[in-house]
Amino acid sequence: MDFPRYEFCKENNSLLMEFMKKAEENKSNVFCDHQKYNLLSKFLPKINLKQPEVRDVTVIDITESDEENCDAPFIQSQTQVDDELEEMPEQSLQNMNETTSDDILYAIKENLETENILSTSVISHLHNSRVNLESIFSHLTGVLNVEEVLHFGSSLKSEVVNNDIISCYVRHLLLKKLSEEFSEQLQSTFNEFCKKYPSILKVEISSILMNTKESYSKVFLQFLDGLADEFKSSILKNFIFSCEDLQLHHISLIDILLNSQVEIESLNKLVETMSFAADKYTTEKTFGKLLMNALKLLGKNVALLEKPLNHIIASHRSVWKSKIQKIFDENFEDNSMVMTQSFRF
Repeated sequence: MDFPRYEFCKENNSLLMEFMKKAEENKSNVFCDHQKYNLLSKFLPKINLKQPEVRDVTVIDITESDEENCDAPFIQSQTQVDDELEEMPEQSLQNMNETTSDDILYAIKENLETENILSTSVISHLHNSRVNLESIFSHLTGVLNVEEVLHFGSSLKSEVVNNDIISCYVRHLLLKKLSEEFSEQLQSTFNEFCKKYPSILKVEISSILMNTKESYSKVFLQFLDGLADEFKSSILKNFIFSCEDLQLHHISLIDILLNSQVEIESLNKLVETMSFAADKYTTEKTFGKLLMNALKLLGKNVALLEKPLNHIIASHRSVWKSKIQKIFDENFEDNSMVMTQSFRF
């Protein structure tokens, strides 16, 4: 639809020109409201944005000696301006960064609320070296809901994004939501990020597991249980080789991460760790259940760990005691039969 162009009085032409110049300069900015810009450009008077500004000029008579030296002050002045910009106080640079961060925060929230996706220009702003990513993402932690966090993740997966942005998203947004409520969509996004960025996820997950002093949330453990066995095995290996003291809340975590793809090296370290803590958990049912599951995975390899396993079983008193002893004896007997047969041949 074509709008009639409104006729303004001539006295306002200079103001309109300044307004349209600024609009033209900023129309490619991520924060520009392009709908309003296009609307205004249809009914405002057409203005030649390249029109030179008319200024009063005073004619000065310059001698030859003046001509030789006229460039020197200008060059010196420009150099001085550049030096002043480079020597801008740190506080001023910090204020500029805070302003930029606030603008990006606003743009992220608006994009996710209205478009369900981040624009390419917003993501490019996050790559700016002067942007404080930690500050931006820590602020977003309490601002974005689960749906917006999911849309944020989808936006990052569809773009080429540096590892710093992925790490901040995982640390401040994705993993935080894993402790709040369970959803299939969130589980799917979690699994996809673990598959696409395994190194980053291992570091961030391991940090949470090692730094949690009390119990893990049941929802978080449910999400961990939904991971691929190969990835769970990797997380378990990182955790068990970093765990110096087996705490009660560690036991349920390890039991969830145990699976058929766990390496023998990890199982050996687990038995060693449990042996050191055996006297502390003699009647703890979760400890007994974990030992039983570990024995099932060890199979005939129990012979390699006979001494620490005998120590654990001898001191244990929970309801799992008889089953633990039975599995150990069967596995040990199977190993003895294999050894006997190998000697015959």
